[in-house]
Amino acid sequence: MLFPSARLGPWWSSCFRDNRYPGKIFLVGIVGGVYDINFNIFLWYCINRSPLKIGTFFYGRSCMDFKAHLEQTWSLFVANLPALLISTLVLFVCSAITLGIMAPVLMAGYMQSLLLLVRENRKPEVGDLFGYMRLFFPLLVFTILVALVFGLGFAMLVLPGIAVILAVTFFCMYMMPLMTDRELGLVEAVKESSRMALQPPIGEHVAVIAVFLVLNSIGNSTGIGVLFTQPFATLFVLSVYEIKRRRMLPPPQQNETTPPPPPPGA
Repeated sequence: MLFPSARLGPWWSSCFRDNRYPGKIFLVGIVGGVYDINFNIFLWYCINRSPLKIGTFFYGRSCMDFKAHLEQTWSLFVANLPALLISTLVLFVCSAITLGIMAPVLMAGYMQSLLLLVRENRKPEVGDLFGYMRLFFPLLVFTILVALVFGLGFAMLVLPGIAVILAVTFFCMYMMPLMTDRELGLVEAVKESSRMALQPPIGEHVAVIAVFLVLNSIGNSTGIGVLFTQPFATLFVLSVYEIKRRRMLPPPQQNETTPPPPPPGA
């Protein structure tokens, strides 16, 4: 029996090439890709083969250059592969040993380490994972609250639980780098991350989440592949974060000097 991607391949290819049914087709592909690894690979191929930027599938015009972000992510990933694999492995092992209790704060250090790689080309180090232990309690409380809401959603129905996951992913995508990079508090970081997510065109952020979910679903489907997809997906998100952060910065103020008053009797 053929996979859905194999049966629908010609139709999907023409839709990507002609930009027909933009938003619905891409979102259906992401949802289908979570359950079909072959679908994921085919969709990724279509994205890279298409001359259009990913954001056009949601907004109708070219916006963020996702190809440039993916190329930058790939170059950083290949150049620092051993260090990335070691940091990612330590992240997963320590999270498993502590039954997930340390996972949020270790992920914060992990993201900051990779952010410095994106921004300054600084090689990631294992010690970076433990550099933000002061955020242990805020991140732990946030994780517990999300888990409780998530559990209640799934206890009621499956769809509310999925809605919680999508909402947290959408609005809190940049929360951790904001807490480590800009030293914002938890509430302020959630608000700022929400503002960055809703920064027009919103389709850019939806596309970022789509690529992030595709990468992680591929890694989770292949087991050990998550050691490769986790750093790659994180680097991609942080590359986009840098662009959005620059957009949110206030414009430089021009110092307008007041001319001196004219001399008396002039």
